[in-house]
This record gives sequence, C-alpha cells and structure tokens, in this order.
Amino acid sequence: FVKFVELINPRVVLIENVPQIITKNNGYAKKRIEEIFTKMGYHVTNEVLDASKFGVPQKRMRNFFIITKDIDFSSVKIEHDELVVIAMPSYSGRAPEMALKRLNMIDGNGAPCVLVVSYGNRDYEDTLLEMSDAAKTCGFIPFAAVSGIAEHSIDRETAAGRPDSDDKQKLRKIGKKILGEFKNCKALCYVPGHMPYKELQGGSNCPEPGEGCTKCDICRQECPADAIDIQMIGNPQKCISCMRCIKVCPEGARALDDITAKRIHSYLKLNCRVRKEPELFIE
Repeated sequence: FVKFVELINPRVVLIENVPQIITKNNGYAKKRIEEIFTKMGYHVTNEVLDASKFGVPQKRMRNFFIITKDIDFSSVKIEHDELVVIAMPSYSGRAPEMALKRLNMIDGNGAPCVLVVSYGNRDYEDTLLEMSDAAKTCGFIPFAAVSGIAEHSIDRETAAGRPDSDDKQKLRKIGKKILGEFKNCKALCYVPGHMPYKELQGGSNCPEPGEGCTKCDICRQECPADAIDIQMIGNPQKCISCMRCIKVCPEGARALDDITAKRIHSYLKLNCRVRKEPELFIE
C-alpha cells in the first residue's frame, strides 16, 4: 500500500479500519502509520465515525486515517462562470491570516463568490469585510455574504449545540435564495465591518500542556497554524486561538490557564446571552 502511495503520490490518502487499530499494542499501528506518512510529507489525522450517522442503516464504528499533503493553491483553476464559496471562521473578529494567505494564491478569474463566516455568538466584527477585500484582490466578485453561528471555540458553553435545527433550516432558505439569484447576481455593495480592521491581540489565548501530557504529538499534528513545537509548547505569536489542540487531546491535558479561561467564560456569559441568528447580505 505504501509503495503505491509513493508511486502515485496522491494529495489525499484514506485508510479505514476497526477502531481498535488506534489502541491495540499501545497504539503501535497508529504510530507507524503516522511515522511512515509524516516522513513522506503528509499530514495525518484520524477519527472514529459511526456509519449510522452517515446514511448507513447499521451502527458500525470505523476508524479513518485522513492523510493529506499541503495543496498548492496557486494551481487551483477557477472558471469565470463558476459559483465559488469562500468560508472562514472568525477569530477575535478577524479572518485567520493563514486562510487569507491561501486565498491570495488563487486567481478568481472574475468568478462570482459567496462569503461565509462562522462565529461563536459573540461578533464577527470585521471578518466579512476582510474576506470581501481579499476576495476582490484575488479577482473574485462577491455577490452574497452569510454569517452563521457555531459553538464557541474557547468556551464550549457559549452557543453549545449550534448550528441547531433552527439554524440549519434558516441556512437552507438562505442557500436557496443565493442559488436563485446566482444567474442574475450583482456585485455586493455592502458588507459589515470597519476600516481599519480591528487590531489583533495575538497570542493571549494560547493553550499549554499540563502534567497529563504524554507528548503523543496529536496536538502538534492537528494544529492548523503550526503553532506547537516538538515539546508540545505553543507559540503565542502563531496561535490563532482555535482551540483545536484542546479538542483533540486524548488525555485532556491541554488547556488555557485558569485565570484566562474564567475571564473569558465570565465575559461571554455576560455578553453573549442573546441568541444571534444567521444573516444574509445580498443585493
């Protein structure tokens, strides 16, 4: 199997097996898969999924290794009449720098695009405007913008369970309206936000490993910003506060310091009590 991957050199490799593959013999098979494909320049993640939640009439638990190589976004070809969706999360009211860099590699070729931002029921502030400006610079023509709510990345109690069934129903209606306007779309004149963009306070919410850390390397591999070193220490200047490392840590050993976590929780509990709804901006 590995020889075929070496020969074909695909961008994505998928390995499916029983869930026990990640724990049997102290996780030997999992570690070998990670070692082999990491040396080949791949990024390895895995997740156990229940087939019954994906339309299969059987409760069947399977582990999936998703093995990917960095995509050369400059090679992405966009046709001028294609409908493009550009989606990003909002972190501290701004678009992630790494996502903007990837977008900047793509030639929009005058294609119409829909901007989609997700946020944790606080505020997306300048994110949509920043995305719109970046899309225009790349040659896209934004004609619609959408905001949607998801569970807050730092405080899981804020917007817990979102997007819920009500969100999904509203987003379906928004999607249908966008598709209905696509053929006769007009360039978007207004997107909420301010210039200059909100100044970022980088690194203030960077999780660190606790005593329970086993240096399993999962957090480092899963970090989308490459902000964790081989000692599992986070780099505050690179960290985007997405909290992916906390979510994937099998030992529950990564966390914000108690003072920061309590401060954020108190702020969000006080300021994010009012439920916010999905929005559509379209001419």
